[in-house]
Amino acid sequence: MYDRQNVHRFSVDDALTVPNINVSQRSVDFTCLKNLWPQLKGIGLNAVGKDGVAVLLGMDIVEAHEQYRVLKPPYGVKAPRAIQTPFGWCIVGPMYGPFINPCKTYRVYRIGQTVQDDLTDLVKYQWSIESLGIQRATTEMLSNDDKRALHILQTTTRKTNGVMNVRVTKADQAMLSFLWPKPNSDTPVGHFNMRVHIFGAACSLSVCTYVLRRTAEDNKTQFPTVWERVFNNFYVDNYLDSFMSEQETETSCHDLKLMLSYAEVNEAFITCVNLAQRESYEEEISCLSSKKLLRVQSKILTLSPFLDQKGSLRAQGRLERAELPYEVKHPFILPRKHTLTNMTTERTLWPLKGNCGSAWRHGVQWHFSPPSAPHFGGVWERMIRSAKAALHKILNGRATSDEVLLTVFIEVESLLNSRPLTHISIDPSDPELLTPNHFLLGRSCPHVPPDVVTEIDISSRRKWRAAQAIVDSFLEKMAPRVRP
Repeated sequence: MYDRQNVHRFSVDDALTVPNINVSQRSVDFTCLKNLWPQLKGIGLNAVGKDGVAVLLGMDIVEAHEQYRVLKPPYGVKAPRAIQTPFGWCIVGPMYGPFINPCKTYRVYRIGQTVQDDLTDLVKYQWSIESLGIQRATTEMLSNDDKRALHILQTTTRKTNGVMNVRVTKADQAMLSFLWPKPNSDTPVGHFNMRVHIFGAACSLSVCTYVLRRTAEDNKTQFPTVWERVFNNFYVDNYLDSFMSEQETETSCHDLKLMLSYAEVNEAFITCVNLAQRESYEEEISCLSSKKLLRVQSKILTLSPFLDQKGSLRAQGRLERAELPYEVKHPFILPRKHTLTNMTTERTLWPLKGNCGSAWRHGVQWHFSPPSAPHFGGVWERMIRSAKAALHKILNGRATSDEVLLTVFIEVESLLNSRPLTHISIDPSDPELLTPNHFLLGRSCPHVPPDVVTEIDISSRRKWRAAQAIVDSFLEKMAPRVRP
C-alpha cells in the first residue's frame, strides 16, 4: 500500500478478502466544505467520488494511522477536524451544511474467519465411537405419562402419625369393591370396599414400591448400609439377597426390618422416654408445661431443658447453630440410673454380642472402656496423664495467648502420635516403625523445629518462639515418661 505521491509504502500481511464491502455511499464536496470552517482553509483536499471503498486498514498497521498534524476548531464549537496522515489530509467529526448529503445509514458488520480443522482430526472424529451422536443421559428418561404418574405419587404420598400407609383414597375405593357371602348363613350377600391396595391390581405394585423406596430414602441417614438394598434387592414384596455368613445375614435382616418399621419403633422409643422422664422429672415437666421457672435445686437446670412437640424433655446448648441433626443438637434428658438409660447407652455406644456386621467383617474386637476409668485405656491413657503433668510443670501458671496455646497443643499431639506402635528393632535394615502419624498424615514425624530456642524464649514476645520453646521443654520432660 502506498499514497498517491508514492512517498509512504506499507506492506500488508495476512490480508482478508471479501467480494465487496457494504459501506455508506455518501459523497462530500470538500472544495465547498473547507470554506465553511477557518481551520480547514489552506489544506489540499481532493473530491472523493462514489466509486466505493475497496480497502480497510486496521490498527495492526500502525504506521498507516500515524498522525502528523491536527487542525482543531475553537473550544466548544462542533466542527470537523483535519488530520494529516501518510495518505494525506483526513476530515473527521460532525459536519453540517448544504453541501453534505443528509442521508443517514446505520450498519453493523462482523468479519471473521472460520478455523478449518485438520483433515486427520476430522477423519479420526468420524470413525471414533463417541461421534455417533449418542450421549448418555445423566437423569432417568421418562415419558410424559411416567412423569405425570411420578408427580401424582410425590404429591399425594404423606405420613399419617409418622407412618406411610398404602391406603386407597375414599373416591377410588369403589373400584376395589367386592361381594362376599357369609358362609353357612342366610344373610344377604355383603358389599365391601378395599381400603388398602390389593396384590392383584395393576396400580398397587407401583404405589407400594414407591412407598417402600420412599421410606428407605427418608431413613438412609439412620441406616446408611441398608437403605440401598431396598432399591437393588427388592422385587415387588420379595427380598432377594446373599451374604457371606449367618451372622451378617441376621444383622442385615434385623437392620432392614428396623429401617422399614423405623417410624413405629421411633414412636415406641419416644413413648418409653416420656414414661421414664415422668418418673424422675415430673416436677420439671409440670413447670415447663405451665411456663414456670425451675427450682434452683433441680438436677437438670444446667442443661437448659425444654419440651418438644411430643412432650419430651430435651437439652439445649451451644450446638444450637451447628449444622447437625435435631436429635444431636437437642438430645433426650434421661435419668441417670434408669433401665432405659442403660439399654440406650449399650445399644448406641457399646454394640453387644457382635451386632455390628461391618466391624465383624474387618476383624474388629470391642474393648469397652467405662467412663471415669482411665486405667482401662492402657498405654494411651498413661500418655495422656504424662502429657498433662509435663504441660502443667512447664506452664506453671504462666499466662499464654490462645494462639500460642493452640499451637502448643497441636505440636504436642504430633509428638505423641509419633510414638512407635510396634517393637523397636536395632537392625537398621528393618522397615520404618509404624506410628499413629502414619495413619493420620502418611509419615512418621512431621515436626520440624523452625529454629533453635531455649527455655528463656518461653517468655519471648515473638509468639512462634514462645510456642516452640514450650514444645521443646515438653519433649525434654515427656521423653523419659513415655519412652517405649
